[in-house]
Amino acid sequence: MLYYYKEDKKKLFKNKELNISLINLYNSINRMEQTFYDKYSVRYYISRILREEEYYDVGVRFVSYMIGDLEHLLCEGFNAIISIKRSEGNSSVVGGVDGNSGGGNSGGGSNISSNSGGGSSNISSSNISNNNNIPSTNNTNNPSTTNPSSTNNNPSITNNNTNNNNTRDTFVARSCFVYALECLYFILFLIRRNKRVFSKEEVLNRFVININSNLKTIVGPKCSTLKVKNAEKYNFKPKEMLRILSLIYIEMDTLNFIESIVSDRMYFNMSLINRCYFICNEKYILSEIELEKMKKNIEKMEKCVVVEDEDVPEDIMDPLTCSAICLPVKLVTSGVTVDRSTFELLLLDGVDPFNRERLDESKGVVDEEMLRRIEEYNKRRRDSKDKEDSKDKE
Repeated sequence: MLYYYKEDKKKLFKNKELNISLINLYNSINRMEQTFYDKYSVRYYISRILREEEYYDVGVRFVSYMIGDLEHLLCEGFNAIISIKRSEGNSSVVGGVDGNSGGGNSGGGSNISSNSGGGSSNISSSNISNNNNIPSTNNTNNPSTTNPSSTNNNPSITNNNTNNNNTRDTFVARSCFVYALECLYFILFLIRRNKRVFSKEEVLNRFVININSNLKTIVGPKCSTLKVKNAEKYNFKPKEMLRILSLIYIEMDTLNFIESIVSDRMYFNMSLINRCYFICNEKYILSEIELEKMKKNIEKMEKCVVVEDEDVPEDIMDPLTCSAICLPVKLVTSGVTVDRSTFELLLLDGVDPFNRERLDESKGVVDEEMLRRIEEYNKRRRDSKDKEDSKDKE
């Protein structure tokens, strides 16, 4: 597909309907019986084509699937890196993103392009065309095809099992990080051109939780668990991930986005945002202009944090995300009320987590009573904020 696209790019995508067909294919893959890596390799190419075509009218479902992909792939990739580090033992390691370490490109850390202030970076086709990244399912080196019945207490076989585990972790890390990085590039591209799609209730909260949690993983207290030798070998580029995440935070500069970021009580922490700024400044990950924009956003967040410090009533808190509910949806199956964005996420699994019953779109109804309480609570907050603003002006 990519070969034909490169050879006759202008002719192939002259018709807008072909881009729409790619989006439909991207969305429909979830219902197809495809292997894990076939699914993500197809979505990788579709994402690249749409980004290079600068086509951004993708819709909420597409964005929701991509956020889900990013969430899953980074989780798998980070776990693989942690496992790889564990196999390295206590030897001196380099990589990861650490505000106390040396220069920006030292050791095995990821290299950042000198044009760090640019937009969405491109991944060379060589990153995806070999079996080290997103390989075919016929890869005979995949350790998952090893016959478990052949293992015994022989030390040499134990070593082989260890090597197989390392091979599998390498395979998973290389594959997951290639597409995860492409997801980040596309999200940044999209938020710069079609920001309104991220402001939808079914997307916003989940998206905010996703980027906040990944920021915590990369620069948080446990980021040292991601420091491995030769990070590039695993397509693991934490500094590039941090750059793209930081640019996404910069683009989320409207009050709606800022309030959503701050209201994430599960992962948001002002100290993490400040640490992110410190690392980006210290290691020249962002340009001066970008750093200035980020600083302004941090100031906006700090103002919102003061307001958010007010205790949110427990009866309007989402029991799964521990954040305030914006659009309450009651699960008919269990009677529990969650936010609309949480309900959309639960639909992907099709299971009510509170009683394990099957869940579909018809099993979610608006909780009118809670919606009334939320509106009253928001009105009190707005009135309180207006009074404070009027006092400041005086």
